[in-house]
Amino acid sequence: MTITTSLEWGPALTLGIPVIDEQHRSFVGMINELSGLIDADGSRKAFEELIERLFAYAGTHFDTEEKYFHLFQYEFAAEHIAEHDKMRDSLRVFRRDFQKSGREMAGELFVFTVEWLSDHLMKQDKKYVSCFKAHGL
Repeated sequence: MTITTSLEWGPALTLGIPVIDEQHRSFVGMINELSGLIDADGSRKAFEELIERLFAYAGTHFDTEEKYFHLFQYEFAAEHIAEHDKMRDSLRVFRRDFQKSGREMAGELFVFTVEWLSDHLMKQDKKYVSCFKAHGL
């Protein structure tokens, strides 16, 4: 399977909140790394390591956002956290399925992460920007 897609960080992905933008930039980098592994027919170990990094990233990133949700009393925190929980669950399933199926899951993971980026970051995360900025972040 060949993906040959590289996402570029740019203004459309920037929220203007440095700590969040830096984390999102890291996520884009991991998506690009996944694309490169698929194109290069990377090793099972490389895919497993990337999945683990994605899982760790999600934990760190979601914890960061959720800390600010609580601190700033963000009114849509519950629904946003529910989306985070769905992502964590999906990544657990990908990790489990990859251990069983191997690289066949890589393309599905790529599609999932790109869709998550375009839906969650571009739509859901943009909703909290005004709240975070109003609190000086």
